[in-house]
Amino acid sequence: MSRTLNAWSSLPNSPRMRQLAISMSACALFCTFCCLPAYSGFQQDAALYNKQGVEYLQAKKFHEAIAVFEKAYRLVPDNNTVKHNLSYAYAGLAAEYALANNWKQATSYASQAYQLNTSDAVLKTNLALYYSYYAMVLFEQSNFPKAKENFEQALRYDDNNWQAHLGLGKLKYNEGSFPEAASHWKKAFAIKPDLPEIKDRLAMLEKEIALGGKFRQLELSYFDIQYEGGKKEDLARKAIQILHKAYNDVGYAFDYYPQDKTTVIIYTGKQFQETTGEPKWAAGGYDGVVRAVASDFASEAILTTTLYHEYTHAVLYKKFGGNFPYWLDEGLAQLLEPGGKTLSPEDVAYLKKGLAKAKFMSIGRLDRALRDEKDESVIQLAYVEARTLLQYMDERYHMYRIRSLLEELKQGAAIDTAIKKVFFVDIPHLEKDWLDWFAKKYGPVAP
Repeated sequence: MSRTLNAWSSLPNSPRMRQLAISMSACALFCTFCCLPAYSGFQQDAALYNKQGVEYLQAKKFHEAIAVFEKAYRLVPDNNTVKHNLSYAYAGLAAEYALANNWKQATSYASQAYQLNTSDAVLKTNLALYYSYYAMVLFEQSNFPKAKENFEQALRYDDNNWQAHLGLGKLKYNEGSFPEAASHWKKAFAIKPDLPEIKDRLAMLEKEIALGGKFRQLELSYFDIQYEGGKKEDLARKAIQILHKAYNDVGYAFDYYPQDKTTVIIYTGKQFQETTGEPKWAAGGYDGVVRAVASDFASEAILTTTLYHEYTHAVLYKKFGGNFPYWLDEGLAQLLEPGGKTLSPEDVAYLKKGLAKAKFMSIGRLDRALRDEKDESVIQLAYVEARTLLQYMDERYHMYRIRSLLEELKQGAAIDTAIKKVFFVDIPHLEKDWLDWFAKKYGPVAP
């Protein structure tokens, strides 16, 4: 049994960060009206266009303002008044797009604004902010190369942009570049100290870096495997064979074969607990890096199960981002383990016992248990429930419909909305159908 390591919450869609972007955008609009210069004698047509543009600008009709300011600018490209007015019109339109969460357009217009008025510090800061938010959207869409490019652009204009340092740190961490990740996270934490999760991750990462000197590395086409030398080399070679098969099997299930490398670290039990802080019962985890505990492997079957499980988390994250509930994440990871489409007699008995004692967890409670629960027995029951729920969904709706559900969630839909759209049932009906299916497949629950 494994449990995905806690995902970070500071990126990319929290309301607190969205509000920051809006307030910065409002700052750009404030400059538009306070810094608007008066036009003076130059060519008559340019003066007329500039006058019309000022009127549009004051009415916040930014498209119209840009159209006439651009005409004036073509006539008098060296006139600072026209340049600044056109710059603020671009900035105002960028702010509108930012308020609508259209970060691609926001960065485009903010860039044009800054190019015309490079002395304006607010335009420069906003441009960096928009790049960082666009990068976050790309990050959630699993477009990691473009996300990295935009995070780097943000830092080009503002090295104090903590969002960009946070994002680049996550990208470097997922690549297995731990020293670079630590460097970015330290900068983010220095700029914004109220990021407790980053403080915790830095402490974990420093332990990881300290262990790094003891680890050997095997680089493959799609995997970077790190393991403690000597005794673990045979295990690492075995892991290569398993991961190659998992790459094909999990890729087929989700119609997705990642082209970037997935970092896999094989630990002793002690190393894993000390580095991650995970409970003793955990055999692996995924937090951007696949982690497996070597000392707990009694057989190749256990190693195979662990690597399939954690690699499924990796593919889900890379393909669909992070907007899905824990029960779906953990249920799919168990479903795609070898033999995951059937329950063991022990798990059937355990679940029936729980159901007989009225310990059935609703889908909402199931998610909270997998996310926050500390009681190992409750966590175990939640895992078995999640497994059977996904077994039911796979039999009833098939994997292509589950992929459709994940796509809806990737686009930002709430889980109840996505289930209704894809499965044509609400969550209470899904729960009832699931329990009816369980009773038919595994036998009724004794009262």
